[in-house]
Amino acid sequence: MIRLKRILLFVLLIAIVGTVYAQEAPWPTYTGRMFSIKYPPSFTARAGTPESAFFQSPDGLVEFYVYSAYFTAESNEYKIIRDKEICVAYEVQKGKLETITYVTLKAKDGSYLRSYADILSHASGRRVFGFRYHDQKAYGDYRPVYLRFKVLLDQYADGGDD
Repeated sequence: MIRLKRILLFVLLIAIVGTVYAQEAPWPTYTGRMFSIKYPPSFTARAGTPESAFFQSPDGLVEFYVYSAYFTAESNEYKIIRDKEICVAYEVQKGKLETITYVTLKAKDGSYLRSYADILSHASGRRVFGFRYHDQKAYGDYRPVYLRFKVLLDQYADGGDD
């Protein structure tokens, strides 16, 4: 009987610990003028313009970027090629409803790469998603998190809750 109680206690303990580890911390929400987006709980959010924000990983290896405006204004803060960068990839995909421009920039000293997708939609304005990463390993490690981040954008047509 004592052995059975120990086994049941052990099974219960495993179930409790497994449940605690399986639960993920909720992603906080960052709110800009024309959007809100959920971001990883361990990341640090930093405002850009009222239409944009940056999110840095705790280890400093990656940074995500979002720009969202219901109108079609340019997001120059992220798209500009700085003196210390070179363009290593550029592609434009034109569809009936939107045009997507993909760009990857590399620091001349090799310290980082930076990719972004500029999405111009006839229906929902402009969105720019950026991903700055230290190296390919950081890119691979954080890519699933970045892909989740991108789908958590909520655009406002009326300027939000102002």
